[in-house]
Amino acid sequence: MHSKRIREKVKRDYDSIASEFSETRQRGWTEFEVFRPYLRSGLRVLDVGCGNGRLLDFLKEFKPAAYVGVDQSVGLLKEAKRCHLGKNVSFKELDMMELSNLKGSFDVVFVIASFHHLPPEDQRLFLKRLKKLLAPEAVICMTNWNLWSWRFWKSWMKNLFWPKYGVKGLLIPFQNRVHRYYYAFTRAELRSLLQREGYSVLLEESGRNFVTVARL
Repeated sequence: MHSKRIREKVKRDYDSIASEFSETRQRGWTEFEVFRPYLRSGLRVLDVGCGNGRLLDFLKEFKPAAYVGVDQSVGLLKEAKRCHLGKNVSFKELDMMELSNLKGSFDVVFVIASFHHLPPEDQRLFLKRLKKLLAPEAVICMTNWNLWSWRFWKSWMKNLFWPKYGVKGLLIPFQNRVHRYYYAFTRAELRSLLQREGYSVLLEESGRNFVTVARL
């Protein structure tokens, strides 16, 4: 498995469906409410895998001092820039594994439905590089799809007979146009990854998604 090749596939897939995908992502997830106790006014926010920038609608009431959204999909960034403008808002085209190209430090980092697009070879390295962007007492707010559900049984069955991306690397269709790569985390696995890189897990919730809050 070549991790860069997988990330390039994810980029191509999202670029090819950017406008249609954005239309399905106009409202925040209910899980965003879980993050509310960890937020306050004036925070410097980094949104990794920002997509069309929909997180900004949730953050408005907190009036961030700065918001930086990064995504490798040019198409999704066009959607984000079209809908979300502001003097403290910026978007950058950046692969998740290129965080070292960012400058500054952040009080809260959101990794919403993006970490699960990284293959295993990149997961710990991403968490390691993220440390350099964290301000003291910064928190990471993360959601990952819970793929251990019957609604994904077709993807599991296909992967059983043709595990192109490993036993837990699933291809999930979007409108039967593209099949995006997802890594099927377990809740325990996510916790272990974070702890092995020195993070403390402050909150864990499981349901349709795995919701995690952590800090160094």
